[in-house]
Amino acid sequence: MRSVFLLTTGFVLLGSIGARAEAPLFGREVVPVLYKLGCSAGACHGSFSGKGGFRLSLFAADPIADYREVRGGFGRRMNHQFPDNSLLLLKPTGRLVHGGGVKLQTR
Repeated sequence: MRSVFLLTTGFVLLGSIGARAEAPLFGREVVPVLYKLGCSAGACHGSFSGKGGFRLSLFAADPIADYREVRGGFGRRMNHQFPDNSLLLLKPTGRLVHGGGVKLQTR
């Protein structure tokens, strides 16, 4: 579950073990995941007012604004000390109530 969080927030490094790799680009590798899961759709967090205090750009049109929104939330959306306690992971996996239901399947 932790690896899913690391991938979606853009902190995991890509590449082979021992090789220096670059962190994924939020707009190229994270935003498409949120889009594919339907998070940035008009019926969800992409609506004009967002949902549950979380607003993404409609259909992932503004990755910079989406990055700011994901990084915000007073440390609740992404908890760097305890990634498994991040709302960005807890809600879409169903560990906390999420109006949109389970969006991320974990093994």
